[in-house]
Formats: sequence, C-alpha cells, structure tokens
Amino acid sequence: MKTLTLAVVVTVGLLTAVTTANGGYRDGRTAYKAKDYSTAAREFREAADRGHARAQYWLGFLYEKGRGVEQNEETARRWYKLAAEQDDPRAQHRLGRLLRRGDGGPQDLVEAFKWYTLSLDQRPNDDTAYWLGRAERDMTFDQIGEAKRRIDEWRNKNR
Repeated sequence: MKTLTLAVVVTVGLLTAVTTANGGYRDGRTAYKAKDYSTAAREFREAADRGHARAQYWLGFLYEKGRGVEQNEETARRWYKLAAEQDDPRAQHRLGRLLRRGDGGPQDLVEAFKWYTLSLDQRPNDDTAYWLGRAERDMTFDQIGEAKRRIDEWRNKNR
C-alpha cells in the first residue's frame, strides 16, 4: 500500500511539473505575440528551468536579440544548447549560427556543422542548408570528418 501511495504522489508531482512548464510556455508565447517581452522572458524562464525545450529556445532567442532582457549571446548560447540537446531543430539552427560566427563565445565550426546538420534532419530548409554550406567552406577536411563523427555519435545516442 505504501508503494502504491508513493507511486501516486510521484506521478501527480510529475504531471503538475509538466503542466506548469507547459503553462509557462503558453503564457510566454502569448506575451511574446503581444510584444510584452519582459513578461515573455519571465514565463519562458519558468518553463525553461523545468526543462521545456521550446521555452529554452525562446528564452535563448530573447537573449540573443535583447528583447525583454539585456542582450547576452553567451546566455543565448546556453539556452539554445539545452534545447538543441533535446532535439529542437530551431535551437539547433540558432546554436549553429552563434557557433559559426563566434557570437557569445569562441567560434566552433565543427560544432556549428553538427548542429546545422541535425537541424536539417528534422526541418529541411534553405536557410539552414545555406549556413551549413558556409560553415563547410571554412572548414578543413579533418574538421568535416570530426563533425561527421560527432553527428553519428549524437544520432546513435539520441535517436
């Protein structure tokens, strides 16, 4: 009986956390659409802290653009990376851009190539394909090989 009670308590707690994260995300989107970026940032942060990938993406976007928060590309990178690691294709694309340009930290063409490629797996589009090609043109043969190894490793682990 104690085991059943514990299982119910844990399940209710998890459902509450998921519902709260989704609510914060929805409230953040509503505020963003209304151009109330400070509220959007606060709501996205609440959901992002609970692991909501789309909220993490949007919070990264707000930090990258300086909407509702002080612009900080290093912080944007961190939020994009959290969402990208959860397989969010938009976050993978934006993270690739910051890494390719060296915004918010050191330039890393190998990681940029990886994230662009993973984004294209799910969300094929000309913009991501273009930036992937730009990154590839600036890379050595060895860097491309390393990027492809990282892509295979990530796919094997996450898909």
